[in-house]
Amino acid sequence: MSSQTDRSLDDGPAGGLPSVERRTVLRGAAVGAAAVAAWWFAPASAAAQPGPHSARLTIRSKRGARLIHAPDGTAVQMPVELGALVTVRRGGLAAGSTLTLEWDTRLYAVAPVVALLRGGTTVATEAARPTVDATTHTTKATLVVPEPLAPGRDYVLAAGTLVTARYPDDLVADPVPLTVGVREPDDQEATITVLSRPGGATPPPWGAQLGAAWQRAGWDEEYSALHPALVTVLAVGPGPVPSGSRLRITLDSQVFADVAVTGAFDSSGREVPGQARRSHAHGRLTATWTAIEPMAAGDRLSVGLDVTTRPLHGELPWLEPPLVQFVAPSRRNDSQRLTGQESLTRADDIYSQATLEEFGTF
Repeated sequence: MSSQTDRSLDDGPAGGLPSVERRTVLRGAAVGAAAVAAWWFAPASAAAQPGPHSARLTIRSKRGARLIHAPDGTAVQMPVELGALVTVRRGGLAAGSTLTLEWDTRLYAVAPVVALLRGGTTVATEAARPTVDATTHTTKATLVVPEPLAPGRDYVLAAGTLVTARYPDDLVADPVPLTVGVREPDDQEATITVLSRPGGATPPPWGAQLGAAWQRAGWDEEYSALHPALVTVLAVGPGPVPSGSRLRITLDSQVFADVAVTGAFDSSGREVPGQARRSHAHGRLTATWTAIEPMAAGDRLSVGLDVTTRPLHGELPWLEPPLVQFVAPSRRNDSQRLTGQESLTRADDIYSQATLEEFGTF
């Protein structure tokens, strides 16, 4: 039976984006506007930085940014929210002006409506019918301001939120910058504000996938508990798995008297240096192996285990499942890719009459 994995990634947006249609301007509250307002009027993060401003407007992102990695090792800070904080400066903004958002369709989930909000009031909404260029991944949506915006007031332009993809689609090449364009009725060109920022120098992204060869320790010719005899770690790249990464194997001490690492070898059979430790606490046996050198992308590490069982007779009231975990170094690891295979377990131990009836004898 194959091992089960512990997946903790968020789901990405479902479905495609609707085709382009003619805009419809709505005044006041609209379906979906209240929901948009609820998350947009949460307190702004201190990390939000103001963008360039014109004489009429200051436009900046809200609630901070998230680092998006590319396959080539570069990174971009993308605003968490699809939208902007808009401060109207001297002169105000004329009715009929347009606010245009441009973003990467791979990164953002669009809300049902694009809304312009002031405090608890909805100034304008339009159904979100963005245009999409599938070749460049560029997506645009426009909202028309139905009434003049007075100077000295703050508004929120809200259209959606950042949703990162699952591995292996989590790396995004050449992401489209998130921009806000403002054009008054008599202007020939829009004022463009770029809200995304270069990510600066960052380590190349990396990730790890676990595998295991399972064996059964049996007693009474009926019952058995699973344990890993071999654990593998695949470095999925493009960067190396950093030194200080750990493998942690946990077994129930009711069945197992000891578990120890016997050695670690790379894809070519070379022994890989590391630090092995074991402990026994709270009814659990734990073996830990810590890498003392990086692991290159594409390499597969194999770690052997030696397990000693206890003499047993009869069923057990409870048995904690075996657990294998990959643990990143304690220092901050913004570059780690979450593969969804950072832990393994089994749920088919046979230790009681109920589990014997469910899984049968081994």
